[in-house]
Amino acid sequence: MEPSQMDDDSDDLSSYSPLIYWSAESFDIDLRSYGKSTATNYNSNNVKNDKNDVKKLVAEFLQRRSELFHDVSKQGVNDTETIVGKHSEYDSYIMEEDDLDELDGISDEISEAITVLSKTCLSADSMGDDEDKQSTSSAINIRSQMVIPQALLDSFVHMVSPCDNTDSEINRQCAHSFPAVAFTLGRNNWHCIMDTYKQLASDMQWRVRQTVASSIHEIAAIIGEENADVHLVPIFERFMEDVEDVKLGLLNHLYDFFKLVTPATRQKLLSVLPNFLHSDVDTGRNWRYRYEYVRQCILLCDLFSMHDINEYLAAIALTLANDRISNVRKEATVLLAKILGKFVSEEWTSDCTDSCRTDMSFVPITDSFVSDIVKGFARSMNWRRRQTFALFCEKSLEGEVLNYDQFSLLLLNDLIRLAGDSVANVRLAFVRSLSKTRGGHALPGSYDSSIIHHSLETLLTDKDVDCRRAARISLGIPDTENTIDAKSYALRLRETNEILSVKYHMDQLMSSNHRTIPKTV
Repeated sequence: MEPSQMDDDSDDLSSYSPLIYWSAESFDIDLRSYGKSTATNYNSNNVKNDKNDVKKLVAEFLQRRSELFHDVSKQGVNDTETIVGKHSEYDSYIMEEDDLDELDGISDEISEAITVLSKTCLSADSMGDDEDKQSTSSAINIRSQMVIPQALLDSFVHMVSPCDNTDSEINRQCAHSFPAVAFTLGRNNWHCIMDTYKQLASDMQWRVRQTVASSIHEIAAIIGEENADVHLVPIFERFMEDVEDVKLGLLNHLYDFFKLVTPATRQKLLSVLPNFLHSDVDTGRNWRYRYEYVRQCILLCDLFSMHDINEYLAAIALTLANDRISNVRKEATVLLAKILGKFVSEEWTSDCTDSCRTDMSFVPITDSFVSDIVKGFARSMNWRRRQTFALFCEKSLEGEVLNYDQFSLLLLNDLIRLAGDSVANVRLAFVRSLSKTRGGHALPGSYDSSIIHHSLETLLTDKDVDCRRAARISLGIPDTENTIDAKSYALRLRETNEILSVKYHMDQLMSSNHRTIPKTV
């Protein structure tokens, strides 16, 4: 910011241009030589008077800034006075320069004074013992920001109560507002509120920790990857072992936090990701925790390689696909399809379509993963697992993670077996899984297309009405079974209204006759 030239008509505060600053006092002391409107005529007397004012302002500026430090040696004070005295030696020289150069010199001298004072105070700090160094450094760090008024920041920091305080409402509000404070201060001033954040993360009340866990990804985005690795990852790992509500707050933005740390730390966190599966409390809403866990794992697939997914996320997906809650199983099939698509995209080449029909060694990870799914779900004695396999096939086609050649080679044979399943829900899932094939016509091979078409035609006469309707939809046949004859429906409706009308009039007549019959004596 360059100082503006001064007006010779007025020297009061009304001639200052508007400045965005926090207090009028700071404006008077620090920036009085800044912000005035331009002028062309400026006599030497005014220059001399303003020069003396500037020297006083420099002394006041240095005195006010010296309060930021604890102990200042006499040598430092003498150096400061030398700098202030230096201004008087240069008075005659500066007054001979033009106005703009003179004001630039004043700005440079102020900057030099601040620099020397900072070095002097740091030198004085180094003369103390280790404990004094630590406390002085902490005080300097807390007060080294110039973004917001220091009194406001101090008020926020000291508002956080000790961890053993039973009244947690203040701490909870501070935790809720912490991301906004961190964003206002910026990454360079993270050290000013770092200890406050750690205190909130260790609060005795779980609601405070839940609020901190829910916004940890926002703090990571503000302070950067390196600071997140050092200061936030230990808190993240501690929250992983916390109560269910805190873990749920952490889970809601698991992917957002993973992508905001360094790759090495991300790899480390992946190894402890299965720990989220272990839950000490089995409450009625615990299934939402597992549901959110699956959703975040789907997003995490984009951050890791095929081998990392095969080592960690594949086992998580297979486990949650066998969950007792239907919503969790359905979401887990999306994760299974996403993982299969990741494997196929890495291993499958243009030559695999023909060679893999006789030898699956070209795609070892894909073959192993599909084999686990087929053995654990498609050929299971549990009907829910067979239903899950059909749903997994539907998600694989719906998400287009497999083309029709890959789907026919990897999954179609085991899926066709479910067409004659004894459970209606499994047959219904089978029909719905093939809805994107347009009755088998979308498949390039005539053999596979005819098999699918024949299986769907068989279900047109199924004993379950839902299966029959789904088969007609998959084959593109109009649903004539449940059509409504508007003419006959209107006739029945008219007859019903007439019957109700006659009954109403009869009731009215009976009621009136009952009132007119005289009582016998």
